[in-house]
Amino acid sequence: MRIFKGIILASMLFSVSSVVAQELPIICTISNSDEKITYTADDLIFATRHNLIFQHDNGVLVSHIDVRAETFIQISQLKDQDYPNRPLVQFGHCSDVRASLSTWLLD
Repeated sequence: MRIFKGIILASMLFSVSSVVAQELPIICTISNSDEKITYTADDLIFATRHNLIFQHDNGVLVSHIDVRAETFIQISQLKDQDYPNRPLVQFGHCSDVRASLSTWLLD
């Protein structure tokens, strides 16, 4: 019976550690909208204690997250015939930035 309890306990500890090891994304909401944007450690190109810079789509989309204020600004390059280099700037709020960062392995 002790062996059976030990196996159950070991499997429970393994399942909890695997959940903790997963990287949680940073989820941000665009102001005046219900649209959500997800940021992952794979897109992170620069980080300091209070700022994160992300790059998507080979540089067409760049985002800055302020860790303390939990706000973001996103700049994307629109392809338009009338305005070939017109940027789109969006602002918003992020939630649980520090909690997500604690699951990332930052070098």
